[in-house]
Amino acid sequence: MFKKIIIFYAFVMAVPLISGCWFLVGAGAGGATVYEVSTGTVTANYDVKFERAYRASLDVLRSRGKTTMEDSVGGWVKADIGERDAAVHIERLTDKASKVTVSARKGVMPEGEFARSIMTDISAKLR
Repeated sequence: MFKKIIIFYAFVMAVPLISGCWFLVGAGAGGATVYEVSTGTVTANYDVKFERAYRASLDVLRSRGKTTMEDSVGGWVKADIGERDAAVHIERLTDKASKVTVSARKGVMPEGEFARSIMTDISAKLR
């Protein structure tokens, strides 16, 4: 029985590595669960209304660079930040919960560390 549990645990831990997607799970503002979807994309679920998540994302991207798209209905904010492009998509999960996805690129190369730093700033605004 113990051997089966170890094998199962090893399999569960290995699957994200094999698939190319891995997770960063932790607690953030408002009980957020953060995970990395791909190399340049980070997603978090927050216990805040859509409008608040959108406003925090907009404020963060405006403070870092020049916004190129602001769509409050569709939940998109895009910005040019130095040599990088950043996009934030906010989705309404429930009336009081939202999903925030941050993608960042430099040219065609994904910028995971930069996306994570933007998500950190958004989390700080949502505290």
